[in-house]
Amino acid sequence: MHTHIPAAGHRQRGVSTLVVAIVLLIAATFLTFFAAKIGMQEQRMSGNDYRHKEAFSTAEAGLDRAKAFLAANRMDFATWGWTACAGTETTPPCGDGTANLFNTNWSWINVYRRSSGAALAGLNWPQSTADGPFILTRTTGDSFQPVVLAAQARSLDGTGRAVVRQSMSRYLIAQPGPVPPIMAPTVPLGGNFTVVGNPNHDLDLTEVTLANCDSLTGSGQMLSIWSEGAVPTSGTWKTCSAGSFREGTSSTANRCIGVGIPDPATGDGPSTDAEWHSCNCQDNAAEKSPYSGGSTGSGVGINEDVVDSDPDFPGDIFLYVFGRPKSAVKASAAAAGHILPDCSSLNASSTGLYWVTGNCDMPANSTVGSRAAPAIVVFEGNASFRSNSHFWGMVVGADMQRSCPGATPTDPYSVDTACTSTDGTPNEVDVNGTFTVHGAMIVEGEVDGVGDYKAVYDPCVFAAMGAGTSFDQYGPVAGSWNDAL
Repeated sequence: MHTHIPAAGHRQRGVSTLVVAIVLLIAATFLTFFAAKIGMQEQRMSGNDYRHKEAFSTAEAGLDRAKAFLAANRMDFATWGWTACAGTETTPPCGDGTANLFNTNWSWINVYRRSSGAALAGLNWPQSTADGPFILTRTTGDSFQPVVLAAQARSLDGTGRAVVRQSMSRYLIAQPGPVPPIMAPTVPLGGNFTVVGNPNHDLDLTEVTLANCDSLTGSGQMLSIWSEGAVPTSGTWKTCSAGSFREGTSSTANRCIGVGIPDPATGDGPSTDAEWHSCNCQDNAAEKSPYSGGSTGSGVGINEDVVDSDPDFPGDIFLYVFGRPKSAVKASAAAAGHILPDCSSLNASSTGLYWVTGNCDMPANSTVGSRAAPAIVVFEGNASFRSNSHFWGMVVGADMQRSCPGATPTDPYSVDTACTSTDGTPNEVDVNGTFTVHGAMIVEGEVDGVGDYKAVYDPCVFAAMGAGTSFDQYGPVAGSWNDAL
């Protein structure tokens, strides 16, 4: 019997297979460890990303809460208890975590502390008292300066951190250009009315302040009435400047500003409605008074202070006055809780922007607003103003059906195609008796006045609007958002 002995080549192939198998097993082991390491790294990266996003979203939410706090509480801006930056901090709000950003010209408040945490309700804010959000301003207590909102937040485990900032700029709800006491496409007027015109039609409203509003003597041509069409007038009416609007018949008598408001030069003035009704435009050659009128003397007829049949009359009157569409202005009134069905609830304490969805009928012997705290009332329907009533501020008739088909984004005010009311019935203001508007009456429909009424442009009313926090809002400065640490 013969015994078979494997050849050497077969034995070598078996050893080679074993070696290859061992090498592959080792490689698979390394690959497994490598894959596990990569998985762990990805898990760490994912965790880091999650913690960063957690901190970042919380910081962004804090920034939104700071915006909401600023919008809701800006009227008390000066009383917030500001803390000055030391100029050396490297942590928020005056620093960014590595360097100082805001010097001693800046001050800040902690919104969380200011609102006792209420402004951050529902937020996961692990270090709320230290992380803000914050509001910074360059000049303490001056709500007119641009402000910076800043918020810092951390992840739940404290390893993720984010800081976000955004600059906010103040703007006025109404930004009227040169406006007269009466402005409308159609202005038929009659009676023994008086118009005290705007003597600063080319003066930027930012130049009119509470400190100088009573002493401004005029910077340009008087502007009393502005109309798209012809202004038919009748009766013994007059227009003049504030310096010639005085009690009685003497050109040196007390200036008439308002009932109970003294002439700055004499300390005296009309103290009752009866005395106010004795105020009128005095003949005064030095001030070219009256400018226009239906009486005898230098003011016979319509002169240059009454701008009518004007081809450059703004097509979109509302946009000319507010710089924003009706929907945006109505939203501002809604944010303040000032959407009203009519004007019956308005009184001398009413100030700020009001939007009336119906008619605005102001009864006799009533007052809306004041010289120091005026009102802007926008009404969608018709309006009537009666005897012995006073309106301080700006009353605006908004024709919700008014259309300007020729308007373009580059030329929204003066358009070639006439603006019309699509329903054919533009709103109307009916002025009767001894009513006085202290400020401006601007209507997209028609102003129909009869009687001994007065339209008095008062620069101090507009200065009060510019200085009052009831007439401003804050909006983000484009390109100012920053999340750099």
